[in-house]
Amino acid sequence: MKDFDMAKNLIVENKYACVIVKEGKVIYASDARGIFPLYEAKEILKIDLNGAALADKVIGKAAAMIAVEGGVEAIHGQVMSVNAINYLIQHEITYSFDLLTEYIKNRELTGMCPVETRAITTDDYSELNGKVKEFLKTIGAI
Repeated sequence: MKDFDMAKNLIVENKYACVIVKEGKVIYASDARGIFPLYEAKEILKIDLNGAALADKVIGKAAAMIAVEGGVEAIHGQVMSVNAINYLIQHEITYSFDLLTEYIKNRELTGMCPVETRAITTDDYSELNGKVKEFLKTIGAI
């Protein structure tokens, strides 16, 4: 679990929002917020995530689904939702968290995160990918 420990340490030490480690090397790091960094790593940059370890400030079900689809083998979230954990357990992925929450909240803390809302209605990655891409377009991220 050397990669897993390295990813967890780097997210704290360097204040990344998202860091992915594979074979002892950082293969992706970002300080951007939300789902975009993980989406960018997998879907835009097409980074090979198979066998990697991921640490992120927030892991909801959408992030869990993207990571699992990419082949990530261990995930740490500083905040992680119950929905994400259930998905990770279902796919036998190693995980840890600092703070467990019922669901990921939106930035205004007035309700559920819009991406978490989209993810809880599906376990199909293709469907989720379309929903996340549509969301990222509406906010001008892609």
